[in-house]
Amino acid sequence: MPTQIANEPPVPPSQAQLNVIRDSWERVLSTPINNNNTDQSSTSSNSTLSTTPSASSAFHHAFFEALFTLDPNLTTWFPNVKRQARALTGIVSYVVRAPAILPVKYKTYKSLREMHQIQQTLDEEEEQWMREQLKALGARHAVHHQIQIDMLDHVGPALISALYQRLDSEFSPAMRDAWLHALHYVVYYMKQGFETQLATGPVMIEDQTRGACTIQ
Repeated sequence: MPTQIANEPPVPPSQAQLNVIRDSWERVLSTPINNNNTDQSSTSSNSTLSTTPSASSAFHHAFFEALFTLDPNLTTWFPNVKRQARALTGIVSYVVRAPAILPVKYKTYKSLREMHQIQQTLDEEEEQWMREQLKALGARHAVHHQIQIDMLDHVGPALISALYQRLDSEFSPAMRDAWLHALHYVVYYMKQGFETQLATGPVMIEDQTRGACTIQ
C-alpha cells in the first residue's frame, strides 16, 4: 500500500535554512576521507561507488549503508550502487542548489511598496517552479530508477545519518533541522510526481520559463 501524502503541503525551506544546508554540504565535500572510518568495500559486493574514493563518493557510501540498515530488503532494489548514487545526487543537488528566479524586470523598484509586491510575486513564482521540478524528479524515479514510493520515506533518515557520519561533531542541531525540513518538502512533492506518473503513464513535466526539468 503506497504511503499517503499528507493533506497539508509543507512550507518550503527558508533562505536561512538553505544557507545552513549549503554551508554543511560544502563542509561534506571538503572533509578529508581519512577523518572518517569509511570502508567502501562493505557496500554492495556487486558494485562499489568508486575505486578512487572522493568526499562525494564517501557520502554516497554512508547514505546507502544507512539506507540498507533501515531496510535490508532495499539491497535487491539497488544492485548497482554507483548508478543509484546518481539518483541521490539529483535529490541533494536540488536541496543545495535551490532555484533563485530573478527576472530583469524585478531588479529595480519605484517604491518600497512596489518592492514588497514584486518580492511576493517572485516568491510565489519560485515556489511554483520548485514544486514542478520536484514532481518531475519524482516522476523520473518512478520510471527510470525502478523504486517503490514507500522507499522515498527512507531518504531523510538515511541522509541525516550520512551527514552525521561525514561531519561528526560539526553536524549541528541547526543543520539537522534545516536538512529535515528541506527533505520533508522535497519528498512530499516527489511523491506527488511519482503517483501522477504511475497513474497517467509517461509524462515530461516542463516549466514555461526554463523548459524541461533540469534536475538529474
